[in-house]
Amino acid sequence: MDTKQAREQKIRAQLDQLDARFAELKAKAAEATAETQTQYDQQLKMLDQKRDAIQQNLQDFKSASDDAWQDIMGGLDTAVSELKSAFDSAAARFK
Repeated sequence: MDTKQAREQKIRAQLDQLDARFAELKAKAAEATAETQTQYDQQLKMLDQKRDAIQQNLQDFKSASDDAWQDIMGGLDTAVSELKSAFDSAAARFK
């Protein structure tokens, strides 16, 4: 079974990858037409909110007791997976 620290590092690495993708989408949004830029902005705002929620959950995870962290981890894994799917959807929409 993974240790708490290893799981935290894994989530942080995934967030770092998603942050890089977020930066790419922001760059595309800056080059888009006004209409498309509005759509980008809506998607970026939603992605940013989801990412912020994961960051908060990660802070809760860090401070969780040894007994509780595994319960929180399941929610974090699901949230990161959903965020990855949202990024994939946004990236495909704005190619």
